[in-house]
Amino acid sequence: MDFIRVGQQDGELLFERLKRAEILFVSNDINKMEIYVNIESDAQTEAERKSISERYKTELNEFISFAIPKLQFINLEEEEVDKLLNDKIEIQKGWADEFKMSGIYVGWGIETFNNKIEFSKADKDKFHLTWTCVTDDLNYYDEKAKKCKAEITATLNAIRFSTKKDFWAYEKDKMDGKK
Repeated sequence: MDFIRVGQQDGELLFERLKRAEILFVSNDINKMEIYVNIESDAQTEAERKSISERYKTELNEFISFAIPKLQFINLEEEEVDKLLNDKIEIQKGWADEFKMSGIYVGWGIETFNNKIEFSKADKDKFHLTWTCVTDDLNYYDEKAKKCKAEITATLNAIRFSTKKDFWAYEKDKMDGKK
């Protein structure tokens, strides 16, 4: 089952429907690979939110209506790509390394810590992702912010691009609602 779950002091975020779940493989200009994992929750109705809250016996945050977890890995050699897709990955600090980044966007971006990421092949053009991490509470910007656990599970559609230009055209079409 695909879902995004982020614990918070003032109610959890829990999304069971994903509108986007992709792993994009991009050949870059220096003959290395870039990997982008794009996941986006679908908006929830009030009835869905109530049903989820009752099933999981948890209070949901009513002010945040979407979540967009993102991972990216830049300038990988081919053997690094194979290792990444067949091994457990740990990223201690999401924005500390310009070549490996992780974050969750909920109207603004928040860094993730203690990331544990695992990919497995689901079939020819799909990968399964299990990702757990810790983040600061989304609702606080000071010492009141407590650490919160996040968990993302998704089946990702694999899409390959032979050039960065093709990748950016695809992303633009996504933003324009064409794909």
